Amino acid sequence: MYNSPIHDIAATHGISDHGYEDDEQLYISFRPSTDGVPQNSAFSSMSSCISESKLWAANNKLKFNDYKTDAHLITSSFLKTKPTQSALPVGDHLIKTSDAVRNLGLVSLTSRLTLTSSSRARRPSTTYPALLA
Repeated sequence: MYNSPIHDIAATHGISDHGYEDDEQLYISFRPSTDGVPQNSAFSSMSSCISESKLWAANNKLKFNDYKTDAHLITSSFLKTKPTQSALPVGDHLIKTSDAVRNLGLVSLTSRLTLTSSSRARRPSTTYPALLA
């Protein structure tokens, strides 16, 4: 498909991805630690991947909408060390991690993996980074 190079870009950053039509979802997991190094590394990888994907898109006359990007931090209630709520740099924006995001615009996904349906129209050209801890 036309955006298959984004999959290759994600793979070079150690990030899993899922694309559907004009939406792209990126996933990376990390084990939280008291020093925060794994989380910082995951956020850095995600940010670098998004930057490189945006560059590819611009070179191919496509556009990422930074303001339509959501970041979702999914954790287990059983973790002893919780990840810190951080912001993900995306272009000129800092995207704060949220408690819930819309999955492909159709279903809301919470940080505890609860799904709820959404009747809102989906937002085109959106990237959904998910940081799994």
